[in-house]
Amino acid sequence: MSWTVAAGNFNSSGDNTIVAAPGAGFRLRVKYLCIQNETSTSTTLLVKWGETIRGRKVLESASVGYDYYGERGNEWLLPANTALIANLSGANTHNYELQYRAEAIQ
Repeated sequence: MSWTVAAGNFNSSGDNTIVAAPGAGFRLRVKYLCIQNETSTSTTLLVKWGETIRGRKVLESASVGYDYYGERGNEWLLPANTALIANLSGANTHNYELQYRAEAIQ
């Protein structure tokens, strides 16, 4: 099964969907996720699987980011039909890149 590589940005305070929930019977497997603050304004980032907070970091400025790299076989496995979300404490521009795939739950 191949991996999807994606990149983009978001700038809304609150929840920002990075990858939508894949549908009933599927889950997301995340190999890596990088998020970088593109402003000079500190922003608290919450990485969420649906409503569950899985990571928290204050991104101080454009030079600070949040990085997750999964080793082979140790990727993030989200619960069934759950979106990958970035929640921001303020409406500041952030860029992201990630590698993921949707897979059927066995």
